[in-house]
Amino acid sequence: MKMSMKKIILIILGITLVSFGICFLSLNFSEGKRGHDFKGENIDVAPGIINVDADGVKVNVGLSGVHVTDDEGDNVVNVSPSGVNLKSGDEKLDLKSNSIDHEKFEDIKGIEKIDIGTSFVDINLIPEDRDNIRIHFNGKIKSGSGNIPSMTSEKSGSTLYIDVKNKGTDSYYSNYSNYSDLKLDIYIPKEYNGKFEMNTSSGDITGEKMNVKSINIATSSGDINLKNINSDTVTLETSSGDGNIKSVNADNIKFKSGSGDMTIEDMKGILNAATSSGEISVSYKELNGDIAVVSSSGDVKVYLPNNSKFNLNAVGASGEIECNFPLSVVSKEEHRLVGKTGEGNNNIDITTSSGDISIYPKEK
Repeated sequence: MKMSMKKIILIILGITLVSFGICFLSLNFSEGKRGHDFKGENIDVAPGIINVDADGVKVNVGLSGVHVTDDEGDNVVNVSPSGVNLKSGDEKLDLKSNSIDHEKFEDIKGIEKIDIGTSFVDINLIPEDRDNIRIHFNGKIKSGSGNIPSMTSEKSGSTLYIDVKNKGTDSYYSNYSNYSDLKLDIYIPKEYNGKFEMNTSSGDITGEKMNVKSINIATSSGDINLKNINSDTVTLETSSGDGNIKSVNADNIKFKSGSGDMTIEDMKGILNAATSSGEISVSYKELNGDIAVVSSSGDVKVYLPNNSKFNLNAVGASGEIECNFPLSVVSKEEHRLVGKTGEGNNNIDITTSSGDISIYPKEK
């Protein structure tokens, strides 16, 4: 049975009030007071308790948790230290702990691309001495009966597809989960030099010590962690996750973020980065390509070797611009700095709407 919009709003209201209730109770008890009485048309506030009644929809916040009941009495939300409980008519959310330990092996012969897709499962790429691909899906999840995911893998042409999906039902309650530490560990031969394509909604992605043609990662709200990577191209996109990249040597690195920070250390190659709300910090082992960064709201920091030669065009609509290199200034305005160091061919173009721009010599 699908959930109505009204019931979804009720649940959101109840969960939102958790934070308000905690703050209210903390204030009362931290001041050593029993509370203050306040009565309005639809709200009762008493020591340790908040009651809201709007058109028959009742929300209670107290030491026992948050409880929401709609006007028909057929939907109840209970959020308490013991967990989450929902009821709708005869249907009840019954969360159970499940352990998953599923392993598969795939032949690496003929594989030029590995395509991985998950929802909320972490992905770990682990190179090691082996002649096949080992896929290990493991961990625990506390969920309804319809939210016990399964792992599949299949070859199509030169691509190996690895997916983790839920069973999927029409019931919101059986698809619900409130805890998971599931992970997808993929052990690949060290000699594999093909392509990686990875997509996840809310899982982290980790990989290290790989020499591949390309890495393409997209995640909605998970972090990306890469270390010791050699690749022709690296493309990273996240809506609200952070990126932590160290020792990456690529011809071209592209990064796009909605609201996450990006930290890159000891990199080589061309960088194209854009973020709506997040800081970008880049440290170069060797400046051997152009840098193009656009940030709507966030600071941009670039650390370069002392002997770096480059052409600079920095524009900050609302923020300071600082360059600690011996710059031959071509143009300097309140929110723009144009100049060059030496006869370098590398271009650095940085634009921010609300954030500082800093370019520093890298400490040895």
